[in-house]
Amino acid sequence: MARLGKRPARRSNWMALGTRELEAGRLLRARQFFEKAHRTEPRNAAPLVKLARTQERIGEIDAAIANLTRAVKLKPDDDTATRSLSRIVRIFGLDEYSDLDPAGLKAALAAPNVDRQRLSEVAIAYLRDARGLVAQTDPSALVVKRTADVLAEPLLHRALASGVNKSIDVEWLLTGLRRALLLDVPAERFTDRDLFAFAVALAQQCQLNDHVFRTTPEEDEQLASLEIDWPAVKDGDADAGRLLLLHLLYAPVREVAAPHLSPADCQKMRPKALGEMLKPLLEAETQRAQIAEKIPMLGAIDDPVSKKVAAQYQTSPYPRWTSLHMPARGRARRTLSRFFPDARLGFLDEPFEALIAGAGTGQQAIASATSYGPAARVTAIDLSRPSLAYGQWMAQRLGVDNVTFAQADILSLPADSGPYHIIEAVGVLHHMADPFAGWRALLDRLAPGGLMLVGLYSKVSRANLGPVREHPAYPGPGCTDAEARAFRAALIEDRTDETLFDSQDFYTLNEFRDLVLHPQEVSFSLDEIASFLDEQKLQFAGFALPGLVVRTFLQTFPDSPWPGRLEDWAAFERENPRTFDGMYTFWCAPAD
Repeated sequence: MARLGKRPARRSNWMALGTRELEAGRLLRARQFFEKAHRTEPRNAAPLVKLARTQERIGEIDAAIANLTRAVKLKPDDDTATRSLSRIVRIFGLDEYSDLDPAGLKAALAAPNVDRQRLSEVAIAYLRDARGLVAQTDPSALVVKRTADVLAEPLLHRALASGVNKSIDVEWLLTGLRRALLLDVPAERFTDRDLFAFAVALAQQCQLNDHVFRTTPEEDEQLASLEIDWPAVKDGDADAGRLLLLHLLYAPVREVAAPHLSPADCQKMRPKALGEMLKPLLEAETQRAQIAEKIPMLGAIDDPVSKKVAAQYQTSPYPRWTSLHMPARGRARRTLSRFFPDARLGFLDEPFEALIAGAGTGQQAIASATSYGPAARVTAIDLSRPSLAYGQWMAQRLGVDNVTFAQADILSLPADSGPYHIIEAVGVLHHMADPFAGWRALLDRLAPGGLMLVGLYSKVSRANLGPVREHPAYPGPGCTDAEARAFRAALIEDRTDETLFDSQDFYTLNEFRDLVLHPQEVSFSLDEIASFLDEQKLQFAGFALPGLVVRTFLQTFPDSPWPGRLEDWAAFERENPRTFDGMYTFWCAPAD
């Protein structure tokens, strides 16, 4: 082997040496070789991707992510680099954002088949920490006389348009900027391209988060006084476009624009950026409405609680996702082999049936259908037709054709439904009057030798929601959107429980409703789950958790046989209440 300090005869040798050391598990030497390869070929993205992979295995997560942003900048169309970046930011958090490459982040946010939501969060954190996004205490000062440089950043525009902001500090700034655009910024300032581009991006952000930001009576009054001249909008009048944009900052396209405009009307719209934003949103509204009319129904929905739950999701489909880190087709075998022996996975080699119960807007169903591969025929059911239409629409956009969406209640599936080799019921059973009755109904549809993925709310990690529902401003399930926004604003204002701000479900209105304003939910202890598994003769196969959490558990309970005794997991959760992030998600199957 060449000595570390000696240059190999060919530049590619550093990569070969690094790859050999990486495969052998000699990570520190591999890192050194890949660093040399990068210094030798600084315009080549491949050494940076390999270096990042090595750093991830060493545990140098921030450095790995920074190098992947540099790799994407060098080669934006490199699927390996962008997907590696998307994957690692979904799994790990960052401590330091200043070393990230903004051009690489911006390019990654434009890539297909990656999770743009998490990438947008990283981009906003970079702008917050490295570019002083929230340094100004008076938001209006950033827009009234001139547009602040940070607001003109293309990275900020793309991040706001690509994913929901999940920083309370940045939300405070964006809320203040929206207010300033409506109340303080003169009409003539909207001719500033940077200002208008930021306002369009902010409107896209508000569409993504269901207009979750708080409003004031002054804003409500001003907005009510601004009447949109629709013929002028269609004829390309810029000031009429400005008024439309202001309304879109406060209300969804389906309410503001869809009753008055068609996608074709956007062609002449001015400023041009407004039409470019609005056209695909109008097209999506039309397409989803058409799909909803054709969603089949499997059985009746007669259960009173099911009807109550359906009502919430009819008006507030959950979640409204816009991107997905698409798994490799057929990757399911590798995933399932962590939980089950190969002898139980033989059905994956032939055509098989899978059921996604409580599919919502289809994010999990589409990811599962892709992961299971073309041999899988996936049926995704939910109570909400608008949610299912959203899922079918996203499946068409992503080219996933082995999933069918249908409206159904778990309790009244047709007699000929199934049997299914895999049933996933994540985030649905705990919204039933009797979750265990729903679980039994699904077990009746499971094929011999079938597998189940179940997700149930954790009493431990959701214990903080009890006091929230006792808050004086709590409006209760079924409240109006205005009441929900006001309640959320009260929680932020008095900092009732700042752990709420860590919840991924706090930052859009539909997710906030699901988090604290749901009409029906039941939480569980691991003891209760263990009792049901024993009663039904089901074998617990393991939790779906990040590897770091599993390794920490095994270090804490080295004598707990894999996949760990549930009583040991209960003890672990008591010491680490955020272990399951609100929900136990685990695989199980009938015992042999």
